[in-house]
Amino acid sequence: MDKISTNIVVGRNRIEQIDLPEAGSIDSLSKAVEAKANRAGAREREVRIGVHTNKNGEQVLYIRKQNWKDAIRESLGIGKRLDQNLAEASNYVQDQLANADPQGKRVLNTIQGLIDSLNTDHSIKFSELSNRLGDLSAINQTKSHALARHPRIEARMEAYDDVMVGKQSKAHQQLRDHPDSELSRCLENSQMRVYSSLAGAERDAMAFQRDLVNIGMKPHFTEEQNEKILGCKTSHARAVAPDATTPKPALQPGNQLSIAMRTPWMRSDEAVVHPVVLSVSAPALDALSQPERPIYVQKGILNTDRYKESYEALCSHIKQCAQHHPGHRVVLSAVGMGSFIGGLRGSERSKAEDVASTAFANMIAELHSQGAEVSFSDDNPGSSFWISVNNKLAQASGAPIACLGKIPGDWLTNGDILVNAWDPHSIVGNGCAGDDSFDGYVGRSSLCHDMHTLACILQSQGLAALDADGKLHINQAQAAITPA
Repeated sequence: MDKISTNIVVGRNRIEQIDLPEAGSIDSLSKAVEAKANRAGAREREVRIGVHTNKNGEQVLYIRKQNWKDAIRESLGIGKRLDQNLAEASNYVQDQLANADPQGKRVLNTIQGLIDSLNTDHSIKFSELSNRLGDLSAINQTKSHALARHPRIEARMEAYDDVMVGKQSKAHQQLRDHPDSELSRCLENSQMRVYSSLAGAERDAMAFQRDLVNIGMKPHFTEEQNEKILGCKTSHARAVAPDATTPKPALQPGNQLSIAMRTPWMRSDEAVVHPVVLSVSAPALDALSQPERPIYVQKGILNTDRYKESYEALCSHIKQCAQHHPGHRVVLSAVGMGSFIGGLRGSERSKAEDVASTAFANMIAELHSQGAEVSFSDDNPGSSFWISVNNKLAQASGAPIACLGKIPGDWLTNGDILVNAWDPHSIVGNGCAGDDSFDGYVGRSSLCHDMHTLACILQSQGLAALDADGKLHINQAQAAITPA
């Protein structure tokens, strides 16, 4: 077994280094070290135990003490005793990072000051420092700094901003300029999560291999531009292998992928709120070139069983998201009931609407039974789809749902889950100010398009990944040390 070591911090100025080469499980090691710490006099509230794998591949068990001066000494390997005075301690650290301030040394009195002085090479050390502190603000500031200074990320985001100049609204620009809307920090706080029955590489490809903008199966940028920014030439849904004989798993009924993120949002009254936006994608049947169409439509006839399976999957994602955000109001949109069924003839569109409204009514009844408030947003609240939904709720003795108005609205709050009508190809928000769909209004009113783009870039560079539950994790240490 690889040697396992631990640092025990006792009091303010002493570190006891203990090597534990022989042990059973990490859990038993943790208990043994905690006992040693207790015997050494560390109070329970002073210590936190954690396990990580260091750069040599060794498992390291350590106790975190929530005292920032001790954490700095541990993180930077400073051997001398640090004076308790914060300014002197900060000044000493500045001596260690002299090249981070070529204009001359400064006395830094706060962690923020230390973070502001960093260059990319030192970000990894302060990422570890912030995590040891357990200081959420410091963690976010440190991670944002490392992301912003990473050369490949910075170059790709600059290219993104260049191509999207004509597609962003005034509200969007105000959000980007807002002091609390630093993009990488927003992504860190977004709790981004995907919902899908897919797993592994196929799930990840559907989430991150996207077209920047795709309206009506027409990408608005060249493959070279898309690859320069996102790391892929086209969306995973569009990229069909020449020798493929069957559609890829991601396009099969029930395998749709949805993505949730909490985002800054500028309302019509210019108030900034932070709702959860859940983007769900119904089958795109609007054009013969859509890769999903042959799965659902044969000789002009809609396969209602397959279509039903897809809507049940989407409704499952909405219910799961509501469970992950208890107490939130669910604000629906008419997912898939606009242009996506525009390629069907009248009788088949009616079938599609009946399937979708039935799935929605059943989902709404279940959400109501769990105590959730449900409403909807639409610029046409009297459409046949919403009438059908409320009629089916009434038939089941359920309460109807009301329209709150169209987006961006003055009604959206931090306690809302807004269900966005997305598509299988584009970044969330699609064409933003150049797109009059519901998804486009999401893009022009929020930072969803920017954050999803940044997540795709990080994933393409090996700096972010989804876990088994679909939650996004950013590998900050890797972001700081990966060469350009």
